[in-house]
Amino acid sequence: MMFRLAFKATFDIILVTLILATVLALLPNHLLPNLPIDPTYYESDFIPNSLDNWNNLLAQRSQRLLDGVIVGPESMTERHHFLYTGLADGRLVEIHKKTLEIREITSFAKKTDCVENEYREMVECGRPLGLRFGSDDYLYVVEAFDGLFRVNVSSGLKEHIDFKNDGIYGLFNDLMNVLYIAVSSTKWQLDRVPYSVLDYEDTGYVFAYNLDTKTSLKIRSGFRFTNGVEVSKDNKYLLIAETNTFTIHKISLQVIHRLIKDNKQTEIGDNEVEVFAKDLPGEPDNIRIDSNGDVWFGVFLVRTEGKTLRDVLSNWPFIRKTIARVFYLSSLVFDFINKNITPNHALEMFAFDLYSGHIMYKFMPKNGAVVKLDGKTGRIKQILGSNEFNGVSEAIVDSEGDLYYGSFRNQFIGKIEKGDY
Repeated sequence: MMFRLAFKATFDIILVTLILATVLALLPNHLLPNLPIDPTYYESDFIPNSLDNWNNLLAQRSQRLLDGVIVGPESMTERHHFLYTGLADGRLVEIHKKTLEIREITSFAKKTDCVENEYREMVECGRPLGLRFGSDDYLYVVEAFDGLFRVNVSSGLKEHIDFKNDGIYGLFNDLMNVLYIAVSSTKWQLDRVPYSVLDYEDTGYVFAYNLDTKTSLKIRSGFRFTNGVEVSKDNKYLLIAETNTFTIHKISLQVIHRLIKDNKQTEIGDNEVEVFAKDLPGEPDNIRIDSNGDVWFGVFLVRTEGKTLRDVLSNWPFIRKTIARVFYLSSLVFDFINKNITPNHALEMFAFDLYSGHIMYKFMPKNGAVVKLDGKTGRIKQILGSNEFNGVSEAIVDSEGDLYYGSFRNQFIGKIEKGDY
């Protein structure tokens, strides 16, 4: 009798859940205008059941610099004795490599009450991402929501650069030598970027900006979350990381320069986009070249033991839409409770994590990595793995040969000294 009742209760719960999930997924999109998700089907069969030569060297050999003092040092560049990085709270900072003293250069906040090491209000408080020094000694910084800035690192003065092209908009991510800039998505902003992964949408693109003529030109669109960009050591190719397909593409700079010279609003064709590296062990983020010409990039989540839940659901866009809508509607409930019934910081954070999709990060394996590819063949030369944290966004080898890596979520900068990697 008890077994029968338990079975019936379980069956009823499953049935009601399936009905509610189906209703949620079938709701017309116009009823949820703040969640324009429409996932597409894709294959993930290239992911192996296990990863050969996996290790924990990144975690074991790293020093975790400024652990708990900063949050989200996503991209980095170096100059003299200093590292420069943008943080998740909107600040651009200079860090002395020896003393680890932090100096705030500027902030990209649009309001005055932003809180250090708080990332929930990045739309209002800013989010500096890719950055490089130009030949004019200015630091060029891509800010996720407003685009490109030229910053005087001594005075902190910054200048917003207008692309003068209405077709250039979206989630600005990375830049190379100031000319080539990646826009990850025109559908999802950075504060809700996990939904771009669920969506598997293709609104990412790369464009060129000419500092002399102050004109911009879209080079190639249709990417599923464009991320890092870099020029090869021999100055022959532009490398482009496409995060959601686990691929790094390359496009001939000769072809790009011809397009820029002609100044035609025609993008580069499919036949002129080559694959540099594919079927990577995880999502490639920012990519950087070392002095030998090899390619380094951060991997958010390495598939060490086969497919994750995201990969399993690649064939089930209906379920992915349901998950997104459950998160979104739940966020509205918790946000209402926090604002009108029981104000609570934990509730506020939980509501944000649901609204933004960041809640998904909490259920992902802690397997991140830094990967080195052969700069000529694109083959993997080295994987520095971690079983303790994921979310690695970028790795650079500085002028002294030390390896530094960052993250858009973690609260430290990783360093491995020369000879230890």
